Amino acid sequence: RVVTRLRQLLGLPYWSFSSWAKHNVKKAVNFIGSFQTMLADEARRSHVDGVICGHIHHAVIENFGDVQYINTGDWVESCTAVVEHFDGRMEILTWAQVLPEAPDEPFVPLLIADRVGQAA
Repeated sequence: RVVTRLRQLLGLPYWSFSSWAKHNVKKAVNFIGSFQTMLADEARRSHVDGVICGHIHHAVIENFGDVQYINTGDWVESCTAVVEHFDGRMEILTWAQVLPEAPDEPFVPLLIADRVGQAA
């Protein structure tokens, strides 16, 4: 009501925040859908099984026909990451899911160079 009254005082026409938000959210959703489809189409033309990116901040694993589209999301806002299992499956992890499973003792980083020549 305050915005409507202020706009009237300034001689501006009525403006609906809900209509504006609905329109802009719809545009964003359409953009994301087009972006994903375009990447899947390009992956198909390149004869690859899928595409992994992190451009859009929403983590998702989706199939577009025979092409898998994976977006890692982001670590800053949503604390998401994508991991590949030994059998090739991809999975989205969130820090909130991983944290309760963390061991009580601190992690000790293992350098890949230390494992060269060792059986996994």
